[in-house]
Amino acid sequence: MSIGRLMFIRVKSRLVESLNTEDEQLAEATQRDLGWTDLLVNINEIEYIYRAQTETIIRLVNGSEIGIKDSINEIHEKINRAFALPLLS
Repeated sequence: MSIGRLMFIRVKSRLVESLNTEDEQLAEATQRDLGWTDLLVNINEIEYIYRAQTETIIRLVNGSEIGIKDSINEIHEKINRAFALPLLS
């Protein structure tokens, strides 16, 4: 299996809209929850996964963090399946 192969997992993430401003407090005060959405995450871009107070966080190699609905165990299972699929074909 090539390390360069693109493999993705699908996760549920909360979509939040806020005022586009550099003032962090104002942006936070204007946040509006738009509900859950599906995201595709390239598993080669995942640095690590951890559990925060109310959600699981995927930290990407570029420093971005994505809050997701799935548990850490569910994410590990999805990653393992993504690696196994090329081996089965």
